[in-house]
Amino acid sequence: MPPTSPTAPLRDVLAWVRWLPLVVVPVLLLVSDYPGRYQVPWTYWLAALAAAVVFLFGGRWPLPVSVSLSALAVPMFAAHSWGLSGLVPYLGAVGLAEVAMRTHRPAPIAVATGCWAAAVLLGIGSETYTTFWRAATAVQALAYVGLPLLVGLYLRAQRDLAVTYRAQAAEAEARRAEATVRARAAEREALARELHDLVAHHMASIVLRISVARHVVDEADPRVRAVLDDVYGTASGALTDIRRLLVALRDPALGEVALVEPDAVPVEIAAAVERARAAGFAVAAEVDPDPGPLDTIGRLTLLRVVQESLTNVMKHADPAGEVDVVVTRRGAGVAVRVASSRRADDPPNPDGHGVVGMQERVALVGGTLEVGALDVGATGSTWRVEAWIPGAAPGGGAAR
Repeated sequence: MPPTSPTAPLRDVLAWVRWLPLVVVPVLLLVSDYPGRYQVPWTYWLAALAAAVVFLFGGRWPLPVSVSLSALAVPMFAAHSWGLSGLVPYLGAVGLAEVAMRTHRPAPIAVATGCWAAAVLLGIGSETYTTFWRAATAVQALAYVGLPLLVGLYLRAQRDLAVTYRAQAAEAEARRAEATVRARAAEREALARELHDLVAHHMASIVLRISVARHVVDEADPRVRAVLDDVYGTASGALTDIRRLLVALRDPALGEVALVEPDAVPVEIAAAVERARAAGFAVAAEVDPDPGPLDTIGRLTLLRVVQESLTNVMKHADPAGEVDVVVTRRGAGVAVRVASSRRADDPPNPDGHGVVGMQERVALVGGTLEVGALDVGATGSTWRVEAWIPGAAPGGGAAR
């Protein structure tokens, strides 16, 4: 089912409003009929009912409807109606307001304004008990013509403003979605580089072991030698291709260590903590020196989560607050928690590129990530990043 337009309910209401004159106009005419004293002429009835019918088509043809309502108002003004029936001719004012609201071209607005002004002036001129050339005539004309025109122009400005806001909101949403896609793509590219590093590392190990095997079985069956030579050549060629691909993929500006050995994880985390401390933040770190069951990709993910979290701390956290970094083994994986005090004048953005990148990495290794604010108050909030990264299962893959 297609999404409902935000203006659809308004259009439905306007559609029903257009039918109101067909009900209201006869009621106004009936209550203005006083038997024995005043009776609404049948010509007035015809003009009034015709105006109510014509009013139905204002949404499709606003200018012709406005001109028709002005023309029908002239005989009604001339009939000198009594009571509430005198309100019916002013459907012409509504028609003028609708023309001003629906079009940006000056010509239709000028035509509608001129027709309604002529109808008003003819109505004032038909009054036999007053003088036409007087100040009150100018005031009446300005009120009966100027107010509907101003209301229509105001409603048009409001409609244009609503359209502009909707377009800006749609554009901002499109930019946000595009930025999220770019952030995810960048993180996947980084993972691809790291995966190629990992494959190259293992391929180099395979080539080395095959080379040793060739020397060990030097006196073996020639067929075994031929198989080992073939495997050695294939592995060496694959390793060469992977290294060439790595040169093309690697971005020298990243400055990242591609492979992280188990012993290097606490060292890299400690270096990230020291960078935050050097920036003036009080960081309390509790880091398990043994990453435990994490494989290479898991260790990289752990390191990137801590680094990105501390980068966000240095960008957005309150330097006067404390920062807690906890990395501990939990179950079949490693749990990470980074908490900091956030300034009240720096609202959190859970959809930032760094957060999106962390979500992408953690999701790819089968872990969980929670990012959000706690204890929101006038002075700020506690911003925390909590992740759990599963270890490698004995048979390969991530432990659940």
